[in-house]
Amino acid sequence: MDSAQKILTQVQDEYCAFVADSDATPQEGLLTDTLALENAWKVVATQKILGHLNSRQTLSNGSQVIDLGCGRGRYLMLLRAISGCEAYGLDDFGEGTHDYDQIFETGNRHGIQFVRGNVTKTLPYEDASADLVTSFNTLEHLHESSRQVMAEVYRVLKPGGVCVLGLPNLLALYKRIRFVAGRTCMPDFNYWWSSFPWRGHIRESAPGEVHSILQKSGFQAGPEIGFDAELRYKMGRLPYALYDTVRRLSSAGLSDCIFCGGVKR
Repeated sequence: MDSAQKILTQVQDEYCAFVADSDATPQEGLLTDTLALENAWKVVATQKILGHLNSRQTLSNGSQVIDLGCGRGRYLMLLRAISGCEAYGLDDFGEGTHDYDQIFETGNRHGIQFVRGNVTKTLPYEDASADLVTSFNTLEHLHESSRQVMAEVYRVLKPGGVCVLGLPNLLALYKRIRFVAGRTCMPDFNYWWSSFPWRGHIRESAPGEVHSILQKSGFQAGPEIGFDAELRYKMGRLPYALYDTVRRLSSAGLSDCIFCGGVKR
């Protein structure tokens, strides 16, 4: 059983109750649900990064965590369930599957405060109020640089607070293979052609760039780490085992997702 599955096993009752109203995952299928496992890997990445940074921040009751681009809040649910943190999520909830009223009510029942907002605007949180700010699979959707977002993240973090970012890797191994095979790694043409407004990826990151985002924003950035949050489950055990043997030749550079954290100086 991998690290993500262990987290889901630990908090399966709370997790299934959280998603029951809007995005139900049958409890008997939880350990094979790709979306649940993907978010559990984000928790694993957060834990590893906090350990790498040797920061003063340890998540516990009373720790304030803000997740920008939180979607339905699955990551926050998992993090809150294992740490008891105070959880806050911000998103525009603009996806067709997002029902903000339903998500807001579900969050209230589980101690998570969701706010509808734009991550590129002034964040609705006080200066130096958060212990941890996270953002996963969000910055690559922005039509401008992430400088304004990161300035706001720096503002709302306490001194010594931590920011953890996770972005898709433009140079992941499977994307390199697709290019060599003459196939595109861009979104499906028909999906792009029919979408308005476009909410897909604008610019994915290459190895070293997530670290640079944090460093250029004033954080003391740690090393990047990589995970294949979805591929291990989509490909199947044996095909992924062979794929992963090659991927491990590079610690982060060939992974599907790149994560990095930084401490507010």
